[in-house]
Amino acid sequence: MTVRASAAPVRDASGKTLAAVTTVYDITERKQAEERRHFADEAGRLLSSSLDYEWTLRALAHLAVPRIADWCAVDMLDEDGALQRLEVVHVDPAKVEYAHELQRRYPVDRNAPRGLAAILRTGAPEFIPVISEELLAATARDQEQLRIIRELGLHSYIGVPLIARERVLGALTLVSAESARTYTEADLEFALELARRAAAAVDNAQLYTAAQREIAERQEAEAALRASEERLRFTLEAAHVGTWNWNMRTNKLEWSENLLKIHGLSQDAFGGTFADFQNDIHPDDRGMVEAAIQRAIQGGGTYQVEYRLDPSGDALTWVEGKGRVIFDEKGQPAGMAGICMDVTERRLAEQRFRAAVESSPSAMVLVDAHGRIALVNTQTEFLFGYERQELLGQSIELLVPQRFRMAHPMFRAHFHAQPQARPMGMGRELFGLRKDGSEFPTEIALNPIQMPDGLYVLSTILDITERKRAEAALRQVNLELQQKNADLEQFVYTVSHDLKSPLVTVSGFIGLLREELAENQREEVYDCLDRLERATVRMGDLIDDLLELSRIGRVERPRVVCDTGRVMREIGEELVDRFHAAQARLVIQEGLPRLFIDPMRFTEVFENLLTNAIKYGCDRPDTQIEVGCEMDEAECRFFVRDEGPGIAPEYHERIFGLFQRLDTRNEGTGVGLAIVARIVQLAAGRAWVESAPGKGATFWAAFPRSLVRT
Repeated sequence: MTVRASAAPVRDASGKTLAAVTTVYDITERKQAEERRHFADEAGRLLSSSLDYEWTLRALAHLAVPRIADWCAVDMLDEDGALQRLEVVHVDPAKVEYAHELQRRYPVDRNAPRGLAAILRTGAPEFIPVISEELLAATARDQEQLRIIRELGLHSYIGVPLIARERVLGALTLVSAESARTYTEADLEFALELARRAAAAVDNAQLYTAAQREIAERQEAEAALRASEERLRFTLEAAHVGTWNWNMRTNKLEWSENLLKIHGLSQDAFGGTFADFQNDIHPDDRGMVEAAIQRAIQGGGTYQVEYRLDPSGDALTWVEGKGRVIFDEKGQPAGMAGICMDVTERRLAEQRFRAAVESSPSAMVLVDAHGRIALVNTQTEFLFGYERQELLGQSIELLVPQRFRMAHPMFRAHFHAQPQARPMGMGRELFGLRKDGSEFPTEIALNPIQMPDGLYVLSTILDITERKRAEAALRQVNLELQQKNADLEQFVYTVSHDLKSPLVTVSGFIGLLREELAENQREEVYDCLDRLERATVRMGDLIDDLLELSRIGRVERPRVVCDTGRVMREIGEELVDRFHAAQARLVIQEGLPRLFIDPMRFTEVFENLLTNAIKYGCDRPDTQIEVGCEMDEAECRFFVRDEGPGIAPEYHERIFGLFQRLDTRNEGTGVGLAIVARIVQLAAGRAWVESAPGKGATFWAAFPRSLVRT
């Protein structure tokens, strides 16, 4: 409180002072009004002293503290509407960091119902004479923010917007704290007037800056225009481009010097009328040019056409004309203006290019930057089954199988980003899609071609179906050779034992025969002869089986539709004595399928499998051997199942090799299962066994489902 005091003495009759009368006046409001007036004068001088409004606003904040506030902050909105804290000032500079910390940790919520955000959003001021503890608690987002605000000791608050031409530019915030000053309505009115002056200063500075920028930009634009006109003039001359202007009302046609040169005319030789222009066009193209002009006039659009000049000269000249219709104030066509370019060299290059593409023995497709087909040759029509007009303008994905279409635009974009001649899809198999929906393997080479209207890609497409077939056949031959080499290695490895064993037996018993004949032991001689006979029979069987194995795949045999059920029954009848001797019975599944196969080889497979089942799968009386078939979409699988002692897993693959016998007590050459595997493999099938000790064995021979006939 500010007061003014005055005192008057009280005297007696003798003039002696007995007391004093003191009068005290509260002049706080008057002093504050005087302070506001002085501050307003200084602020006005400050705001008008510079066009650097950011500097003046910062200076205003420093002027306000401590004269009218303990805290003063200026916040501005930039051109994009983003909030920028221009300045914050406090009587104690050390406390300014609190304000910065609050702003960093708790950015302004632009949708908040009160505070700075509300002032900027609504343009309305805020006035809180006394900041209560309840208001602080309601405003704080969490306890930490409340703690920081309490440390600031805020007492009274005024927030006013900076508004110019009905646009909120920012806000001015005044806060009392240490001084415990309580703001009044008069202070609010003063703050609003101060904000109005500050906003006007900011607006004036921005207008001045914008005007200066516009003047500079205009000067730069004029200079750039002059330079551009000069460059255009030079470019038109260098590119053999001429300009023209046609006044429809006067029918006068003005041509530039370059355009006269393109037409091979002098200024005196050109009459300057539309009819003179028509007469200089090739007769076959005049109708096309006139139609293009009429379309532009009626449609209000642009005119573009390529035409030939009258070939009365030494060589044919191609010209590309472009223009635009000019309309008067009533919307009526008043004329046209445009350019013409000599494109003879481009046309000749295109013709040579098209001739080269057309004569190529490979399919060739030219695609623009948007993936649209711009050119194809006859070989493309033949390869994909489309007429040329069905392809032109269509997306290149039309020729790509459906399963690759989604990724294809990505590959195109990648090529356009780094265009260079290279094979397409390195490391991937590529396929083309014909009109009839069939696919074929392809090999594609890509070549980027820069044209006036952008980058194109020329694709050379080869149908490699026959190459793929040859490669597959070669792989199959290699596999067969590998198998034969493996069989040969196995044969060489085992022949020394299996074929030599009978010879050793024969040699040994011949020696015994000599001794026994010398001693005249007839019974022993006959026994030796029996053993010699068995050894020679076994050697004969081995040789026969090896010859049979060597003939498989080497001798082509005709295929016929074979009733596999009948074949199984015939094999069972041939082996009936052996089934009786083994006390086993054969069960053949009903409804076995018909196969398109070599019946002799098919019979050989199951004779071997059933013979094996009798030899090794009948270790007890009344054994059942079952023959049947299972089918799915890929295979037709025949099986022979026995109830014998079973085979350990480690021998499942080994038993299909040459001379492999797990039970040497039974007679056999060890070649039968090798013959089975060889025959099935040559029919594009597979053979295997499923078994475990004590669980019997199931031998499988699977053939492609495509061999099944109904």
